[in-house]
Amino acid sequence: MQRASILFGFSLGLIAAGLVLLIKDDRKSSNFPNAIKKATPAVVNIYTKSARDIEARETSINSYRQLRKKQRFVTKNELSLGSGVIYDNKGHIITNLHVINGADQITIMLFDGRKAVADVLGKDPETDLAILKITLDDLTSATLGRSDTIQVGDAVLAIGNPYGFGQSVSAGIVSAKGRYGLNRNQYENFIQTDAALNIGSSGGALINDKGQVVGINTTIFSLTGEFNGISLAIPIETVQKVTKDIIEHGFVIRGWLGIDVRIQTDQSFDHGKSVKKVIVDNVVPGSPAEMYGIKVGDSLISFNNKRLSKQPRSLLAITNLKPNDNAKIVILRGSEHRVLNIPLGTKPTSEKPIRVNHY
Repeated sequence: MQRASILFGFSLGLIAAGLVLLIKDDRKSSNFPNAIKKATPAVVNIYTKSARDIEARETSINSYRQLRKKQRFVTKNELSLGSGVIYDNKGHIITNLHVINGADQITIMLFDGRKAVADVLGKDPETDLAILKITLDDLTSATLGRSDTIQVGDAVLAIGNPYGFGQSVSAGIVSAKGRYGLNRNQYENFIQTDAALNIGSSGGALINDKGQVVGINTTIFSLTGEFNGISLAIPIETVQKVTKDIIEHGFVIRGWLGIDVRIQTDQSFDHGKSVKKVIVDNVVPGSPAEMYGIKVGDSLISFNNKRLSKQPRSLLAITNLKPNDNAKIVILRGSEHRVLNIPLGTKPTSEKPIRVNHY
């Protein structure tokens, strides 16, 4: 009995020692230091300054009679901070729109300590992205990866300028992909991670273990306003499209169908899983959708041969197409399936608030 106990204990010791070696080997083989070294020169700190007029009243005795009438304005300088990613060696920088919106002056600080004043090349409120331009030599641009190849559980790093501390790195994993419905912007398709983001991290890089940028960190989801383990990044494919369009055209070119949709979970079950339906909630008058017969209440079954019941956000692919590109849409109206081939249009400009799930 004693001998068996000794053997059991010895076996446990061997297992524990093996696990320690595996952990050490895994840490030793981790490419994080190399990834950080590769990516950090392309991540910048952004400091903005905006002047806001605030109302003040005269309080001297001599102005007592004019107290209710006379007003003066004083200027208050408001400072803000964020992060950005160098897109190319021509000085184009990617950041979040909310980082620079309303700024009178935007200062970029590079990893090597150099500074430059940036101009705003273009904005895209529908994805909360903005493209800046600086004029400096010897810029190190980011190496872009692919977000469609990363999987839940993959290790990622977030690089940014939290609280103005300067460039900082936090680590986590991919917690989920394709997050939407958070009402942060119109075209939501976020990568969710648990890498810590804080004030100043917005616009920074989300990288993989090869040092490739797979997303732009944009926001956290929190009920307290503080980091609670849910960070969200815009996939790099979306970022690339916005960036290229703004550089080439000054604005983003998107195909447009002219519908608002809502996602409905059907109470019936398919092989033990609930079925999601994409229901047309509104059809814009004069839009391609109206012209080709889509009606409120129609259920969208597929878009360009991709079933929407399994991936409702596949409809987001419309925004990656161009006006006049063809969209093959299968709809269900009552019990009848219909196949529609619709040339996409151009979304009209509007001052009205953006509606979520508008395509």
